[in-house]
Amino acid sequence: MTLQQAISALFTSPRQLLVERWNWKSAMFSSSLRALVFLFANLAAGWKAATGAMLAEFLYRGVTAGFYGAITQTFGAVQPAWCAGLFVAVLLPVLSHSLEISVHMLRGTPKIITSLVSSVCFTIFSTLFNLYAMRRGALVVGEGAQPIREDLRRIPGLIAGFIGSGAMSTCRWVRRQYRLLRSVGARVNHVHDGARQNRVGGIQHDPVVLMNPGDHFHFGPEILSKNHRNQFDFVAVPDHSDAQPLTPEQNRADRNDNGSHAYRKR
Repeated sequence: MTLQQAISALFTSPRQLLVERWNWKSAMFSSSLRALVFLFANLAAGWKAATGAMLAEFLYRGVTAGFYGAITQTFGAVQPAWCAGLFVAVLLPVLSHSLEISVHMLRGTPKIITSLVSSVCFTIFSTLFNLYAMRRGALVVGEGAQPIREDLRRIPGLIAGFIGSGAMSTCRWVRRQYRLLRSVGARVNHVHDGARQNRVGGIQHDPVVLMNPGDHFHFGPEILSKNHRNQFDFVAVPDHSDAQPLTPEQNRADRNDNGSHAYRKR
């Protein structure tokens, strides 16, 4: 299933995917854990305020988390996995916390900023973990669901696998970026072996850089006219594959006393 197909299915079959597949496992775990988050976030305001915030969050999540779990379960079949993870990590926090902040502002939760920041961080982590677990057949409801005791038995291994997969994905991403930076840096700072071996560092105070691996220097005679006498010297001419230096037999250079040049090809 693609991301577009999953989004379309939620709009065309909301009863089947959201109501009939209301994820009671997500509702149970989410409401319990988030209630504790709000309890500890509001302890500084006193036990009464902390308990009120905990109960409000427990009731709110007890109703809504089942729908969010159903959405996550729908996206569990989306390929590629990173696309599904990125989408739900953005979509669900926007949906859930837009309502959550309204609930706690209406009831006057004292430490609302601390509570919401903690809740958003928990949402991102828990959503990605639920997606990871549901892609492996855990914490799902409906067809293919396992008993809750089997899900609980698998939780420690799923947490370890989730953390390990995240670390491996991060390492692979860092390694790819490092290789990309090295390749770009090598191309920009590459100086051809011919230039290095012959101590050619620059041409008219400009450093010799940005030469392609196939480029090399040609050594040929430089023919100039000076006081009606030929002068011979050797210069390094970079060959950029398609540009070929002309030989003395192919060129004749004249220069007048004012320093103007005229070139013509025999």
